[in-house]
Amino acid sequence: MKDRIKQIREAAGVSQSEFSQKLNVSQAAVAQWEKGVKVPSASIVLLIAKEYGVNDKWLESGDGDMKRDFRDVQREIALAMFQQLSDDDQKAVNDVLEYYIKYGKSPYSNP
Repeated sequence: MKDRIKQIREAAGVSQSEFSQKLNVSQAAVAQWEKGVKVPSASIVLLIAKEYGVNDKWLESGDGDMKRDFRDVQREIALAMFQQLSDDDQKAVNDVLEYYIKYGKSPYSNP
């Protein structure tokens, strides 16, 4: 993971200090990760992935692509927005989606 963390930081064009500030950790912690002395916690791995748009599975293991699929990001955003809605509003959104899936168009579009 040490090389992947450094790769992310360098690709972003930031110093260890700037990288650490964005993650709210010490510069020494970043240096230790990049040297392989320590590994970041699972929550920090997820934060790095989110902040720098990388695949957390790639960051952890090297498997898959470095960059996250744009569609996955869009799904996460949509889900987070949906979860903020009231139960009634979630039902309304579900009704519109079911209509769209069934008829291939929005119930609000012109006939």
